[in-house]
Amino acid sequence: YSIGAFSLAQAVTNDLPVNRISLNSVAPSSETIENGTYPMVRSLGIVWFGALAPETQAFINYLFSPEGARVLTESGLAPTLAAPTLAAPTN
Repeated sequence: YSIGAFSLAQAVTNDLPVNRISLNSVAPSSETIENGTYPMVRSLGIVWFGALAPETQAFINYLFSPEGARVLTESGLAPTLAAPTLAAPTN
């Protein structure tokens, strides 16, 4: 027997034959991650330096669009449609 930890997206995308562990009697799913009832989550961010190329801005816009959210959800992620937060570098 062994225990490993990786993202729900990894298991869903690769159709892995693994048992997903419930925490506090809540099974991991896109729905329980999105509604905050599954307690083990991590946020992903996008980081860049300098001005964005138009293609990069278009990609970020896509990620935060309803279509991008649909694709991310189908991949086992729980996307947000909130506008991205921009922060200035702190050198």
